[in-house]
Formats: sequence, structure tokens, C-alpha cells
Amino acid sequence: PEMHELSEYDAFLADALALGVVVFAAAFRDYPWSCTWTMCRSFRYVNDHGLAAFLNQRIVRNGSGETLSEVCSTPLAELLDGLMAIDPHRRLGLGELAFQQQSRSQ
Repeated sequence: PEMHELSEYDAFLADALALGVVVFAAAFRDYPWSCTWTMCRSFRYVNDHGLAAFLNQRIVRNGSGETLSEVCSTPLAELLDGLMAIDPHRRLGLGELAFQQQSRSQ
């Protein structure tokens, strides 16, 4: 979502969110939202209420009426929450700091 802003952003953190979307799609065979503009109802819901609330509300596509949180393990929900945090400062990183420290020592 920060890519839509005119200011600079951390591409590694943007990649972390993209990875979270891929993991979400693989786990649930569906995308979490259609786009990262606030006009998308699903994205706006996650932005306003958080991913955990979204998982509690979203019904499994082609399922038996269960919510995503009912079919999702706690560790997966925590991973998705960290990777898909809308605020990049709350988002899990992918260890890019380790790469910077390694290149300094060489």
C-alpha cells in the first residue's frame, strides 16, 4: 500500500507484504483483497480493524460457511498478521538487516 504514496518506502517491507499475500492465497485459495486502494472494501476493513478481525469475518470461499479464522492455525494467523500489517513499521521484515551486516564484515 505504501507504493501508492509519493514518498519513499522500504521495498523490502513491501516485498514482505507481497509474500504475506502469496502465503494467504496459497493457504486459502483466494486473495485477501482485490487491490490496496482504500476503495477496496476488504483492504479497507483490514486497514481499519486488523487482519485478525478480517479472518473472523471472512467466509471461506466454496466452504461450508466457516470463517477463515476457524480453518486457520494460530501460527499461520500470526505469520500473516505480521507479514500483512498495513503499517510498514509493524510489518515483519525478511532479515534484510542480516544481509547488510554480513556485507560489512566481508
